[in-house]
Amino acid sequence: MNPRSMLVAILLVSAIVLTGCGGGGGGDSPAPTGPTTTPVTLNGTVTAPEINDGLLGSTRGAAAGAIDFSKLTIQAEGYGSEKALSGIGAATFTLTIDTLTGTTTRLLVRNRAGTLLMARRLEGLTQGLTKDGVTVDATSTAIVALMGADSRFSLADLEAQATQATFQAFMASLTAFLKDATSGSPLDDTGLKAQATTAGSQLRPGQSEITAAYESLRKALEDTTLADETRLQTFMAAISPDFLDMAGTPSYADLESVTRSRFDRYTINAYSFTATAFTWQASDTIKVTTEMKITVTLKPGKTGSFTSATVPKTSDVIWKWSPTAAKWLIQQGLPYKTDDLNI
Repeated sequence: MNPRSMLVAILLVSAIVLTGCGGGGGGDSPAPTGPTTTPVTLNGTVTAPEINDGLLGSTRGAAAGAIDFSKLTIQAEGYGSEKALSGIGAATFTLTIDTLTGTTTRLLVRNRAGTLLMARRLEGLTQGLTKDGVTVDATSTAIVALMGADSRFSLADLEAQATQATFQAFMASLTAFLKDATSGSPLDDTGLKAQATTAGSQLRPGQSEITAAYESLRKALEDTTLADETRLQTFMAAISPDFLDMAGTPSYADLESVTRSRFDRYTINAYSFTATAFTWQASDTIKVTTEMKITVTLKPGKTGSFTSATVPKTSDVIWKWSPTAAKWLIQQGLPYKTDDLNI
């Protein structure tokens, strides 16, 4: 092959190779587009009690049914810019969050001057979630104010107690502020903050109190430096006198007897309670899905099902607020019998 023919062949081969590897040649490996995520979508409605003209920046009537929401904005705190609302008397909205940085946020409704007028807390957010029926109103704003005054409250704690007289009285003060004030935010007002603290002291942060009660039980039951009877009575102090067994039979005395026998026969090495879900069934009753783990060793000379055992158990434990004891007590759902635990 002469030099000219060889050069042509080299050029042809190079062209074929470059065409096969290039982005425009229709190869089997298209250019990557990068990672994508499905946004969070929040759909809901904003309603409001009567709002003073000064807070709306308007000379129009501000009765609850005549509020011009075009004078207000809404934003998911920490995510993007404010979005204008529209409508008379109520406003619907759709907000999207492209990338979550946590599982909670607050929806903030402001006037044109940037004053925060209403809010709502959201929990349990996950990437890709579409959440419909989100309402921002006086109730949600009162909940945000109460949570700001006492961080022990969960959203579910206050939603379950929103019909209580104490909650309603605080919300009445908040709506009166929106009606009468010409400036300022109900969530920053010193007087309302003091009222929120007072109201919070009369409501129950059930989730945090029950979590703390479980931890106190664990410490007492596992403390082998204490006498068995002391540990037993610490345990029974968390039990309602109206305690029912898994079948619904009154069983306070039986629980005490069976637990005393278990302390007599076994060394309790570990007895843990982990709450995984809280469901308010009434303003004074919470169902707590609870994972329990009990590790025991048979004492020398005693008779039992095992020389040593670790028993995992999950149960829906019912806690009820006791005005007499001024604390939450276990009313039902706690497995304790040999048939329940095999020890």
